[in-house]
Amino acid sequence: MSAALRSFAHSIEIPVADWKKPLQERFLGDEMTMYAMAGIYLVTLTLLKLFAYGSAGGLVKTVSTLNNWIMCAYSLWTFVGVGAHMIANFMDLGYSLPLAVCDTQHRMMKNMDYWMFHFYLSKFWEWIDTWILLLKGKPVWPPANAQFFLHVFHHTTTASIVWYGCNGELAMGYLAALTNSFVHIPMYLYYGVTEIWQGARHFGVFITPIQIIQFIMVICAMIPSALNPAGCGATVRGVTWWMICYAVFLTLFVQMFLQKTSKRKKPEKPHQN
Repeated sequence: MSAALRSFAHSIEIPVADWKKPLQERFLGDEMTMYAMAGIYLVTLTLLKLFAYGSAGGLVKTVSTLNNWIMCAYSLWTFVGVGAHMIANFMDLGYSLPLAVCDTQHRMMKNMDYWMFHFYLSKFWEWIDTWILLLKGKPVWPPANAQFFLHVFHHTTTASIVWYGCNGELAMGYLAALTNSFVHIPMYLYYGVTEIWQGARHFGVFITPIQIIQFIMVICAMIPSALNPAGCGATVRGVTWWMICYAVFLTLFVQMFLQKTSKRKKPEKPHQN
């Protein structure tokens, strides 16, 4: 069964010769480039704010809609591929939950390199989300509120989160691609639908709880590595960075969810005659 799952996952891969090289030799794969890209992202936001803020036209809406559907399909493909390898590896481990998150041999990461690396690259593609918001005149940069700060922080850090997994610094690094790709399926589907039907915005409140569950799952899975990094096949910097990022994500997403739900429950003030 595990061999069949692994064979299926390999069958939906699109071979890229460059990705067979060591991580540090791949396009955008070396550590310094990964850090530099975070700075480049912020530079692009500054330039758009200065020269193209609020200039969106019909073309931007078309690009936004197309991008949402592309990312929804991509996320589904990634989730299926990562999920197939994860289940196969989990079966080979005898369904051992401890080894799934704490293993010096990184056996749950077997055959994950292809999927982890293109998921890392996809984090740069996601910059389009912020660019579109700026073109639409949204005050995302500098962030005007906690929600926009979360948006920018997320897009500044997610590539590094996945990169640490690619670099073998966490035995449960596959969870970044698995959980995030899963969340992005309904999220980008929601964004795509709301571009053509505003009534779908009522369902937006259900997206945030899925994201919150994602962060809680990953933080819980990191506990063994946080307590004993070397014994779990992790590096101190990898665990520390993941903990910081996911703690910030969880805090801000919970805050955002509470604000949304409180607004929905708040009774309307009666009209004065």
